[in-house]
Amino acid sequence: MIRPWPKLTSVALAVSLGLIMYALSLEWPPHAREPLTGFWRDDYELAVYYNRIEYFRLGQLPNAHQLIEYPLFGVLYLTVPALVNDSFEWYRTAAVAENALMTLLLVIVTWWLLRSFGRSAWWLLAFALPTFSYFTLYRYDAFPALFVAVALWLLLRQRFGWSFFLLGIAVLAKGYPLMLFPIWMLYWLNVSGRSTTAAFFGWPVVLVIAPTLVTLIVLSLIVGFEQALYPYAWQASRQVSHGSALVLYTDYLSSVVSPAAYATLMYVLAKGLQLLQVGLPFLLFVAQRFFRRFIQTGEDVISWSLLVLLLFIQFFPYHSPQWYIWLFPWLPLFVRQRTELWLVLAIGLVGYVEFPLAFNNFGSDSLTHTAVVLLRTVLYVALTASVVHRIFHTATTSRATMRSDNQLATTV
Repeated sequence: MIRPWPKLTSVALAVSLGLIMYALSLEWPPHAREPLTGFWRDDYELAVYYNRIEYFRLGQLPNAHQLIEYPLFGVLYLTVPALVNDSFEWYRTAAVAENALMTLLLVIVTWWLLRSFGRSAWWLLAFALPTFSYFTLYRYDAFPALFVAVALWLLLRQRFGWSFFLLGIAVLAKGYPLMLFPIWMLYWLNVSGRSTTAAFFGWPVVLVIAPTLVTLIVLSLIVGFEQALYPYAWQASRQVSHGSALVLYTDYLSSVVSPAAYATLMYVLAKGLQLLQVGLPFLLFVAQRFFRRFIQTGEDVISWSLLVLLLFIQFFPYHSPQWYIWLFPWLPLFVRQRTELWLVLAIGLVGYVEFPLAFNNFGSDSLTHTAVVLLRTVLYVALTASVVHRIFHTATTSRATMRSDNQLATTV
């Protein structure tokens, strides 16, 4: 069946572009006022970014005197709007425009991916859900998400060199893309027919790790080793905090155990969650001889990548709106059934109810926010279960097909 791509794409892109233009209209012209967090705007994170690039306004190098928790490419991306003007008002407007451009490009690349799977462009309307459209213009995560999307498109076209290199560049902007590398590597092994030894010593490892390694070495020589490693050390030290469903239980523990015991328990819990985060990617990498049989098609790459991201998000010590920007580009590529569609719609609405409505208006300790956190957790678990079911169903079908083909070959 021939799909009316031009018409559907025009509608989906028009909606996305309309949302972007509406957001920009709220930012123009720049004028002096206090940062605002409301139903349609979220200046809080932009104010954080503005403070983080104080090094630029002082003529310093990143992390030389002011430690910044973002990787180098993320810092440089946040610095670009400061080239327009020194004031926060102009920085805010330029940053929204910059993020809007990244978001629009992300929508276009997702459309390319949908076409490669023969899917309708109407799925792009998932980006119009308030959870994604509210946050993407006020956080810089559409920037690494765009690199990941382009790298995925190149991977599925078997342009492996550029794909792994862009994935490495994405890691320089945000650390989470590194979690996807074992999955993409297994796909490369199957398509190229390489041995598992190539995964440890092959050029994909070099292409993904080299951008970060070279950057860290150069930055360490200039500003110092500890300063260069600060973004990664800072993230590793995160404790359980707002937005995590575990806060409900840890708050109770604080009332029944001593402060010293509570601090120890929180430290162990945070480290345990971080171990669970990297557990699946680590297993995929070290036990690749076993797992490579499950990642043979582009559909497998989508399902396993989404599973890794969902586990990463759910086991993180806290919950942040930026997770939605990481997650949503994968959802149009994954959803097939009506129940999965309802899950996406629910996540796209509940995320907005949590931020900014419940969190900003009632507080992180309120009963309203607690109820929304529990609902969001249930939705995440349901989506994770759907992804796991898809993976097992695909694996079972593939094994059945292989047995059927082997029996036919034996009969012939």
